[in-house]
Amino acid sequence: MVLFFASLLRMFLQVFRTKRTIVSEIALLRKENEILLRRLGKKRVQFGFYDKFFLVVLTRQLLVIR
Repeated sequence: MVLFFASLLRMFLQVFRTKRTIVSEIALLRKENEILLRRLGKKRVQFGFYDKFFLVVLTRQLLVIR
């Protein structure tokens, strides 16, 4: 029952996310798509240094905001 109310509260709070959070999340998804499209023909996706750095920075920013 507690989990139900916690998830209900979390969904309610999603409506009031800041624009900064949404923009960061979109940037993260665009970067992931760029990486996957670049490596489409290969069997295994390999992330470069700047790809990893960008993803880490955005992920930490999203974790701090939430």
